[in-house]
Amino acid sequence: MRSGLGEATDLLGVGLPRAACNSRRLIVEGTFSMLIAAIATAMLAQPPAPVSSSPLHAAAERLAKATSLQPSEMFGPLQTNLPPERRKALEAAMVESHDDASALRDALADAYARHLTLTEIEGAVAFFESSAGASFERKMLKRQGEAFSAEETQAARAFLQSPAGAAYQAKWPIVGEDMRPALKSFSDKLMSRAQAIHCRATNECGPFLQPPAASPPAPARP
Repeated sequence: MRSGLGEATDLLGVGLPRAACNSRRLIVEGTFSMLIAAIATAMLAQPPAPVSSSPLHAAAERLAKATSLQPSEMFGPLQTNLPPERRKALEAAMVESHDDASALRDALADAYARHLTLTEIEGAVAFFESSAGASFERKMLKRQGEAFSAEETQAARAFLQSPAGAAYQAKWPIVGEDMRPALKSFSDKLMSRAQAIHCRATNECGPFLQPPAASPPAPARP
């Protein structure tokens, strides 16, 4: 599964390395599958050093804003195999997690500033903040099957083939690795909230993602 500009490369005829697409998926998708993937990743590395305020970081903040959804848009209705009560608990936990989702955008800005140059970021910002680029990225992130206009397709192709677009693609794997600790922290908090909500509602207080044990079969009648 791909998302955002990474998924669009197939449509535009521009190849993007699989690792870059996978990293981008971890960053931009506010989906259940992303959260489970983040939980399953045990990150032991120390968090990167903070990025100081600078023109570079100011530009990175603009890029992070342009390449992510608002928390209210990020948490849409879930399409999962969870039982209804657990899905309801997870959706309630998402409502309580909007501030944490905003912190993910800050972490994305830090990662951009660490791994992209000011020139590369400014080139990406020029595309993602343009009318065509913003519309293109929003359609990709929301994943609702909206068709792209000719203007959007042409603008995305031009960006992907530019030096800034090439650098943006090439550096996604390391940006994704940089984001993993923040994603894991976010998903751990989310699952903890969901488990607490589910426990209060149903008295089923075991691990949230582990279904309750099946009842033993009734003894055979003599």
